[in-house]
This record gives sequence, structure tokens and C-alpha cells, in this order.
Amino acid sequence: MADFNEQLPEWQAAGVEPPESKRTTGWQVNDKPPAGWLNWLFNRIYAVLIEIRSVVSTHKADYIRQPAYATTSGTSTAYIVTLSPAPTSLPDGLGVTIVPHVANGASPTLNINGLGAVALKDNKGNAYAAGKLQAGKPYMFRKVGADFLADSASGGEGTLTASDLRAGKTGTNDNGDVITGTVPVRTGGTVTPGQSTITKLAGIYDTDIVVAAVPFDAAKVVNDTTIAGKTGTMVRRTGGEYPGYERAQSAMSTPGRVHLYAPNGAYIDQTGDEGGGHFGVFADDPDFIAPYFRSDKNFFGLQGSMPVITSGSDPAQGVGKWGDGSLAVYPSEGYRKGGPGAGEIKVSVAQLQSVNAYLQAAYIPVGAEIFGINGAYTGRADSDGITINRGQIYTYNTTSAGQFRNIYAIIVCNTSAATYCGCVFPSNTSNGGIYRDTNSQLRVNYISNNRTGGQHSASLAIENLSTTTDYTGLRVMVIGEKL
Repeated sequence: MADFNEQLPEWQAAGVEPPESKRTTGWQVNDKPPAGWLNWLFNRIYAVLIEIRSVVSTHKADYIRQPAYATTSGTSTAYIVTLSPAPTSLPDGLGVTIVPHVANGASPTLNINGLGAVALKDNKGNAYAAGKLQAGKPYMFRKVGADFLADSASGGEGTLTASDLRAGKTGTNDNGDVITGTVPVRTGGTVTPGQSTITKLAGIYDTDIVVAAVPFDAAKVVNDTTIAGKTGTMVRRTGGEYPGYERAQSAMSTPGRVHLYAPNGAYIDQTGDEGGGHFGVFADDPDFIAPYFRSDKNFFGLQGSMPVITSGSDPAQGVGKWGDGSLAVYPSEGYRKGGPGAGEIKVSVAQLQSVNAYLQAAYIPVGAEIFGINGAYTGRADSDGITINRGQIYTYNTTSAGQFRNIYAIIVCNTSAATYCGCVFPSNTSNGGIYRDTNSQLRVNYISNNRTGGQHSASLAIENLSTTTDYTGLRVMVIGEKL
């Protein structure tokens, strides 16, 4: 047997098998075993050695349980190996580890002991590209079907590429490629958000990357804006009822200034009456209209339209009389400062006469002037000391006092008691009594009114109605324009 170097201790004598007791106790000191027992032992040892050599030789040729190992010869695309013991076939499972003498070419094959070229492929069944099997490196294959498939991924497994591996590190993939990583190694640190985009370059970071928090008060950020995952709550003001302007929450004024209190919110990106880029607030006041402001003043762009009266001849629009007899003057509409030259209201004589008919020249003494009316009243005729006894009638004619151009009134009074008795106006054509004093029984009856050639006279009948009292010291006064 060429697989063993030492010669077998051949012993053909079969001998006699010792009894079981002896096989149990074994040789003892001073034993003299029979020759048959020794022949049996040597014969059995010889037989076992033969069996061991036979099994070992068979095992060495079993390349399924015990893969072979050999260095190739041949070419880069057709490797050759010779195994000993030489296999007689290439069954499935036969394993062999080869050490290529040259790097492989594309789609290499392996021929073992001339049993035929078999394709070498990776463990996925893919033919090798050139250079995948390096010279001097061991690669183990198993016969599977019609191919020798790599027992592993030829030193690697997976889809590793250079861009998957840290720079400076190496690895292999399914194809057995030795990959050197290109992913750069970088340092982390703190990233502080700003107004521009911050780019952290791709790579492997050996230290933590800390992104600084962006704390803020949501009430100060518009509610349609989200920063760092947090949405603002400030209301965006859009003007609503008046584009570009928001109604003021409240308003107040101080001399020369109006304060408008705007509602809280964001006033941005709006277009009002003045165009883009501004936003305003407004307040309404029904009294903020031009007629309520002087025409020579401008209030926040509103030109007043109230007339400013500076002339000294502002005519009254009308007059009247108060219940206490005071004069009421109705001025024209507008602003007047007041005082001389800046606020006088001119009331005409005709307007004064419209509220008091006695503002006439006939009622004003000659030489006197009232509101431009010169007096024409020139005298008064009196008759004093008249006595009228009870039940009597006294007849009085104004001609006794002189001639009158006009007679305005005839008055009868008691001089001693200053008691008014009655008054009659010549224009009265009736003969009825006039008002009489409640303390007297005198009645003045108007008898006639005579006007001849510009002269005017009148006759009176003064009657004492009392049956018990005589009236003495009476006075008759004639008021008129005496000739």
C-alpha cells in the first residue's frame, strides 16, 4: 500500500483465544502463557492493522468528506490539478481547495486528474470576472451539478462598495472584491440654525452632532408660520372691512394728537389705498366731518368747511324776543372769534322794529336817536286839577292844549295818588270804555277824532261811575307831535 511507509508485522498463525477470565485479568507476574494464546494475540493485531490501512486508504480517496488541496497549473482560464489518490470521478459534493498559480482570467475552469474541465463559479453560481482569484491565495470549491461552486464568497459576502465603507478600511463583497472605503470621517459638533441653509457633509461622524434648540414665544410669531416644528399664535391682521387698515381697538386724544390703539397682531404684507408696504389702523367718529371744522384749518388731511367770519358786518339772519323781553339774535352759521372786528353781528333797524313796533321816531323825543332813528316826539299837553263829582261826566277836547300833527295817546291819571286811570289811542274808532283803574270808578270814553288841514284833535268823555266818591286833582295828558 503506497499510502504507508512501514511494513506490516505479518503473523499468520491463528493461535487459541485465551479464556474470558484471562482476558479480564490480563497477564500476571511469572505467567508463562501458552504459545497458542500469544499466536492469537499477534494474529489479531496483524488483522486489525490490515483493516486500519484499508480504511485510511479509502478515506484519503473520499474527497467529499475530506476535501483535497492542490496548487494549480495550466493557464489563467483553464486550471489543472493532480490529486493523490487520484479520484476516478467527480461526484456532487467533491471538495477541493486550490491555490491559483496565476490570477484567473474571465470564466476560468478546473480539470482534476484529467477528468474534464469544470467551470469555477462563486457561491451564487456566477462565473468569475478576471482577477477575482488571486495567485497564491487558497479558494475552496465543491462540485455542485455541472460546476465547481465556491464554498464561500471567496473571502467576503454582500454588496459592499467603496462608498459604503469608512475611508481607509477594507472589506470584500460577494464577488470577492477587496474594497477600500471612501466614506470620509468627519467631526460632529453643534449646529446653530441661522438664516441660511446649513449643510452637514456626508460622511461618518465619530462625535455627536448637536442641533441647537430654537426657543421662541409663539405669541410673537404669525400663526401661519412654523419654526422648528412650533407654530406661532399671533393673529395676522388683513384689514377685513377696510383693505389695508384694521379698526382701532380704542382711541383717545390729547391737544394736537390722536392716539389709536391697534389690536394685537401682525401687520405685514398688506396693500392699502396708498399701495403696498404699509398697514394702518383707523377709528370712526361721526363728528369728524368737514362742516364741523373751520375752513382755514386742516385736521389730519381733512380740510374744514365751516365758514370763518372775520368781517365786522355780519348780518343777523333773524331776530326774536325772549319771554322776559330780551332780544334774541340769530347769527349766520360759522366760526367767529368774538370781540371787536372779529365777531360782531349786525342787527338792522327793521329787524329790531319787527320785535318792537314802538321803535319809531314818533315815540322818541326830538333830539334823541335810537339805533339810527331820530326822535320826532315834540311835546305833551297837560290839563291839571280837573274835578269830576260822583255820577258826573267831564268832557275834554285836546284843542285846549294846542294843535297836534299827530296824537298818539291820551292818558288820564290821579296826580295825588299817582293812580293810572286809563289810556286811549286816537286810532280807536269805537266809543267803548278803556282800561280803568281797579281802585276807581272812572271810565274814559273816546268821543271823536278830528283831523283838519294837518291839525289833529280829539274829544273825550270822562265819566265818574261812583255814587259815593268825588275825584279831584285829575290830569289829562296828550302825547303827540305838537305844532
